[in-house]
Amino acid sequence: MHRTTETAQAQSPTTTHVDAVVIGSGLAGLTTAAGLAAHGHSVVVLEQYSVVGGSTHVFRRKGTWEWEVGVHHLADCGFGGDMPTILRGFGIGPDQLTFRRMADNGYERLVFPDLVFDTPTDWSLYVARLVEAFPHDEKRIRRFMRIVRRVGEAVDRGPATASASGVARAAREMGVAAPLAALPLKRVFDLFGIDPRMQTLMSVSPCGSINAPPSRLPFAAFCVFYERFVRGGSWFPEGGGQMLSATLLQALEHLGGTVLTNESVEEILVDGGAVHGVRTASGRTFSSPLVVSTADVKKTYAELLPAGAVPHRDLDRVDDYRMSQAFFNAFIGVDVDLAAQHPNRDHFSMPTWTTYDEMDRLTAYREGESAEAWLERVEPIAPAYVHVSNLKDPHNQRYAPQGSSSLEVMLPIGCDYRLWSSAPARTRGHEYRDEDDYQYLKQGLTAAMIDRATTVFPEIDGHVVHQEAATPLTQERFTQSTAGASYGIELNTRQFSIRRPGPRTSVKGLFLSGASCRPGPTTEGVLHSGIQTVDAITGSNLLADFRQGRALVAPGTLPNNDQDWDALEYSRVGSRRSRSSDDADAETS
Repeated sequence: MHRTTETAQAQSPTTTHVDAVVIGSGLAGLTTAAGLAAHGHSVVVLEQYSVVGGSTHVFRRKGTWEWEVGVHHLADCGFGGDMPTILRGFGIGPDQLTFRRMADNGYERLVFPDLVFDTPTDWSLYVARLVEAFPHDEKRIRRFMRIVRRVGEAVDRGPATASASGVARAAREMGVAAPLAALPLKRVFDLFGIDPRMQTLMSVSPCGSINAPPSRLPFAAFCVFYERFVRGGSWFPEGGGQMLSATLLQALEHLGGTVLTNESVEEILVDGGAVHGVRTASGRTFSSPLVVSTADVKKTYAELLPAGAVPHRDLDRVDDYRMSQAFFNAFIGVDVDLAAQHPNRDHFSMPTWTTYDEMDRLTAYREGESAEAWLERVEPIAPAYVHVSNLKDPHNQRYAPQGSSSLEVMLPIGCDYRLWSSAPARTRGHEYRDEDDYQYLKQGLTAAMIDRATTVFPEIDGHVVHQEAATPLTQERFTQSTAGASYGIELNTRQFSIRRPGPRTSVKGLFLSGASCRPGPTTEGVLHSGIQTVDAITGSNLLADFRQGRALVAPGTLPNNDQDWDALEYSRVGSRRSRSSDDADAETS
């Protein structure tokens, strides 16, 4: 197979003519580009970073450790699930990518001070465990969970986010429960009289995974989340998250598409109300009547489009969008083999019963507050999501040395530049890393995350041999997302389904795709977004085609990927660094 991927550093400033330019090589960009290439378009994907894949990519240290950046668990990847169905449409089957199912008896464990709760992949057992934990609320629980299942089963995520008619079909399926769908989760909890501690328990996973508190998360999103995981199971890609982008890259290259890394778009070129290409930081111009931006939606409108290209009402609407929170991520290496002692599941370490809404309020920066005062207030209540790649993919030898484990410990947190003694990425360099307050907060939160991980894995106490962290500023620096938001604009009741940006814009030839678009965040969501953008451009209905077994790339066409295939090296284009040397995929200073 001829590789058409290249690095921008090997190019001299010039003008290139293509049918379509896609900005960003995350899953939305790769899906969009592959779909357009399959419809006969000459496509170039421009990626500002050195590795293809966006938030799916992994990073390595010292040739012996590997951590995920954004892929931690996937819903409904079994037979008939939308994610494997979409991937099969691009020729990606079991010979290219497989998913490993997490423990059905408890795919996640929530550890509170006085309660340990395992979430199973069975509705009856899940309800029974809720009743066991809150026996005085049995009738309310059973009534509430019937509504959760009805709403969740009624939503077909692709069609239900694509158009008003899709929303209407979902509402008809919900029946009497339809008026609840767009209400905030907290409001529905209270309407059903759900115990406050049970509210906290049930909202930990969906609110943390979607990154919106119960006071703003739509009830329908909560229902769909549980329906997908409890019914369809929780999964992890064998080989890690980079496998998702690397296999889509294989499909795109097979279809004739081109990817350029280290090629940052500086401006989308617009003339007479229509796009005619992009200009990059390297001085190259890509002439095209079609541009798809998967970049941060606020960055697209405020920085990439020239002044006057869109009406002020569009700029005001985009400026008014609320971004999702960022995360603080601690990357930990321990000389303990956790896979030999624990089942394949996620863990949430909850030091208190503080709700997500209370966390949202308590972690907010207060004017004039010192870094020490903020950390003293936040550290005792800060929860953590703990991901261990070795548990989920024990046959992959790249995560850690023999007998060791790599952990990622995450805390959702806002990006208030006053707290981090910094400024937005577009107005600063990298000097923020030398600020005393920045380093103090980073070290303090890393220690807190190690403490949370030790709560759920006591055997790692005293066995941490590597640690580093990424802050919201790290995320903003590497992904160019506004305020380091990991999930685009927040999935809240004002920004839900068709209230989110669609693929079309007011500029002729300019389309959008990605986590801020209608299907919303999560890995499945950005795949759906890419599909919807291809459909809007070509008039196709790819999801329906894929569900009926039709494919853009015939099964068996792409190369087989065995355990020795290195998805990260395949996704790293241009000059490749030695596997034994450190890379710069995460911040170490």
